[in-house]
Amino acid sequence: MEELRTGFTLIELLIAVSIFATISVVLYSCFRAGVISWRRIDSEDAIQQKIRYAADRIERDFKNILFFSNIPLEADTDSISFMTTLSLAKDKQINVAKVSYYLLPDEEGTASIILTRKVTPLVEVLRTGEAEEESKAKEANDGERVLDGILEIKFSYLLATQAGNGADEIEYEWLD
Repeated sequence: MEELRTGFTLIELLIAVSIFATISVVLYSCFRAGVISWRRIDSEDAIQQKIRYAADRIERDFKNILFFSNIPLEADTDSISFMTTLSLAKDKQINVAKVSYYLLPDEEGTASIILTRKVTPLVEVLRTGEAEEESKAKEANDGERVLDGILEIKFSYLLATQAGNGADEIEYEWLD
C-alpha cells in the first residue's frame, strides 16, 4: 500500500511566492505614493497657512486704521505706513501706533523677498520725524517677519476724489 505524502510541490511553492511578491510590490508602491502625496500636501498646506496668517494680520491692521491730519497714510512701491489701533498689543500701554509694512530682500541672496511689519507707538511717531522713522526701520531691519519667500506682492487701493463740478459727485479710481 502506498503512503500518501502531504505537502507542496516545488512548482506550487514558486507560484505562491511569486503571487506574494507581486502583491507586496503593489501594496508597497501604493503606500509609498500615499506617503509622498501626504508630504507634498502637508508642505503646501503649511505655506497656505502662512499666507492666510499674513493676510489676516494685514486685514486687521487695515480694518482698525485711524486718520490723523498730521500723520498721513504713506505708500511706496515697497512699503506702506498708516496709523491704526492695536487690539492685540502685547504692551497694554500701546493702543494707537503707526504700522509699517515693507519689503526687504532676503539675506540669503535668493530672489525672494521678506514682508516685514514694524509697529511704532504714537508717542514715538510724534516725537521723531516720520521720514526718519521709516528709514531707520528699514535700515535696522528690526521689524517682525510676517512672510518669507515672496516672489512678488502688489497692493491696490480705491481713491475717492470729488468731481470738478459738484461737491456731491465723487469719482473713484483704483491705484497701485
